[in-house]
Amino acid sequence: MDSQEPAIGVLLINIGTPERPDTGSVRKFLMRFLMDRRVISIPAVARMLLVRGIIGPLRSKRSAR
Repeated sequence: MDSQEPAIGVLLINIGTPERPDTGSVRKFLMRFLMDRRVISIPAVARMLLVRGIIGPLRSKRSAR
């Protein structure tokens, strides 16, 4: 590593889990987590469209399985 490059670190934390392993609970959990601006750092309207229109409906069913 070149001494001029900044060090990069990764922090992994457990943020919890959905209340139940069903589609509705997983969708609620994903919405709450992914709407945080620190998780997806794009403007609020774009984040809402992405999370509520694409990620939530598509990913919650697959994750609940």
